[in-house]
Amino acid sequence: MQRSGYLTTRRRCVGDGDLVVVKKGETDAPLEAASPVAAFPEELRTLGELAGWSVAAILVTLTGVKIWGGQLEFGLSLPASSLLILTGLGVLVVIWSAHRVSRSTQVVVLVGAAVGFAMLTVLIVLGNPSYGTDEIAFDQYAAQLVLHGMNPYLHSMAPSLAIFHVPDIFRTYLLNGGQVHTLSYPAGSFLLYTPSLLLGMHMQAAVVTDAVAWITGCVVVWSLLPRQAKWVAPLILLADVYVSFTAGGVTDSLYLPFLAIALWRWDRFADPAELSSARWIGPLALGVACSVKQTPWFVIPFIVIGLGIEAAHRRQNWRSVCARYVGLAAGVFAMINVPYVILSPSQWWRSVFLPFLSPSEPGGQGLIGLTLFEHLGGQLIFYTVAGLLALGVSIAAYVGWYHNLKRAWAFLIPIVLFWPARSFGSYLIMMLPAGLVAASTVRGSSYLGWRPGRIICWGLGGLGLVSVIAALALPPRFQLRVVGEGSTGQLQTIDYLTVRIANTSSAPIHPSYAVTPSGQITSFWNVVGGPSKIAPHSVRLVALEAPNAQSMPSINGGFIVDAFLAHPAELVTAREVSIVQRTTILSPLDINHRLKIGTPVAMSVQIVDRFGNALDRSGVPVDLGQIVYNQGGLQFGEASINGQPEGRSPVKVMTDRHGEARFTVVGVQVQSAPLFFQAWIAQRGTPPTGYSNLVSIQFRH
Repeated sequence: MQRSGYLTTRRRCVGDGDLVVVKKGETDAPLEAASPVAAFPEELRTLGELAGWSVAAILVTLTGVKIWGGQLEFGLSLPASSLLILTGLGVLVVIWSAHRVSRSTQVVVLVGAAVGFAMLTVLIVLGNPSYGTDEIAFDQYAAQLVLHGMNPYLHSMAPSLAIFHVPDIFRTYLLNGGQVHTLSYPAGSFLLYTPSLLLGMHMQAAVVTDAVAWITGCVVVWSLLPRQAKWVAPLILLADVYVSFTAGGVTDSLYLPFLAIALWRWDRFADPAELSSARWIGPLALGVACSVKQTPWFVIPFIVIGLGIEAAHRRQNWRSVCARYVGLAAGVFAMINVPYVILSPSQWWRSVFLPFLSPSEPGGQGLIGLTLFEHLGGQLIFYTVAGLLALGVSIAAYVGWYHNLKRAWAFLIPIVLFWPARSFGSYLIMMLPAGLVAASTVRGSSYLGWRPGRIICWGLGGLGLVSVIAALALPPRFQLRVVGEGSTGQLQTIDYLTVRIANTSSAPIHPSYAVTPSGQITSFWNVVGGPSKIAPHSVRLVALEAPNAQSMPSINGGFIVDAFLAHPAELVTAREVSIVQRTTILSPLDINHRLKIGTPVAMSVQIVDRFGNALDRSGVPVDLGQIVYNQGGLQFGEASINGQPEGRSPVKVMTDRHGEARFTVVGVQVQSAPLFFQAWIAQRGTPPTGYSNLVSIQFRH
């Protein structure tokens, strides 16, 4: 018999307080706690635990091998490398000798992972001390303003970009080409940086804070996970993507410790049978997490709905339980943000909700990639609709199949964030460690779900499918094609483009242009020729110039040109510009002794494909150039190439039937520094491509 969607049950506490559900009428057969591993034999659970910690120990060892290469950059790399290698290998011996993993062994692996993470972060920062995102620069600058008694929501964050050397291509741009210069996060995002600043840190204070937060978060995850799954924590701590995100300026690590606590045993909130802090701590931790960034906000509807279901199942007043949870979380959020809300309510509101409301440039690893790189669709409104419908589908599915999704709902949130036009990798993966805590620490549920929720889920899912199809099928109002490129020569970048814009609509358009090399949209390019506004039903040629060196794509690997409209939001991308299909190899690869002037040196240039295979292409023009890279600046080389007057550079030769161009170099006079030679393909009508390796020669008397 069912009553209000529940199986008629009685409950019993087993072990550490987990509830066991027994159907009415069953005998008192042996009961199992509602644990995700309880159904597996003890030997299998032990083997899985040993294997998991073995992988963690191996990863610690591999990290030691990796940081060994940084010994010349950071003096502690060598001893840390040796320590991690020995630690990882020693742990393998210990756990497989004892056939168990003691808590002290787990701590050793976790500490080793933390040391490895810290060392990797230091080496990344030493390799490039610039802040890798505008968000981390904004947050630290805002913290500095707070310490000077100023309200950061009333000040421009633009000065931080120069202070922390944020590369131009890693800033947030609007569809009209403008930049975001206002703080875009709740107050916790910058208040958590104030302790580091008070300790006297300046540059890298935010990175250090983020790194400490990530280590702390992984330690919290380790402490909250069930014993059989604790080995996941060091794996997450040392995962390359998380290391690069944390060191590179992604600030999501700040909310991880709080979100992990909030999701730990979240279903025990207000449960009279629960004796642990899970009975009250969840909303307090969630309030802090939501004060750091907007991503944890998506957790709220799932937890509140789940708590209502759990409270009803316990015959509690579910409205009171949900209201108490929301009230506590909102109270903590308000305590952190209310000073700034009072001082500037409208500005705080606009700033905090900017990520949801501003027409920012699209990008990321989600569905938008099919428009950016496969040229499908381009009307961005449908991506927004798809994201909203995905959220509705997830909530409806959660309600409709609660029994199945109670453990899994935290992983629905990254799926929701896959569909909008901005779906960066940090949105998709930074919540996953906390999601593992939620999945492995809640009880099972006998509540099968609210059947109307399933109907709503299918209905919204159908609408979502329509919106996805529209996002990928409906083209924008204009078309874009690249018709010419200009390069910087031996810098091997593109600094000038000519594009063909066709306006297929009955209204004028004012596109903004950018370039996408290797997945990251650059700064918007300047229109230096042709019209900035395209008349209805017209085709125009537009000349574009790179605004800075960082925005110049390499001629190697290809790039995509993008054009944006702000109202309505639309995107069109040109077909990939792939200039380099062939490259060259200059031989001999090195000359390791000084040569007397007048001594001829035979040099050959072989054309090869992108995999290094020799190409039999005759008649391809190949240039060989010479230059001196002196510490005082560039100097002209004074050698003679193929009998040409000394200093002439470059000298052109056609390839033979084997795809090889041959040169003879003779030193005419001694120069103070080595003379460098480099070859490239110089085909008419295209930028120089296929630059070879450098070969140096030191001539003597």
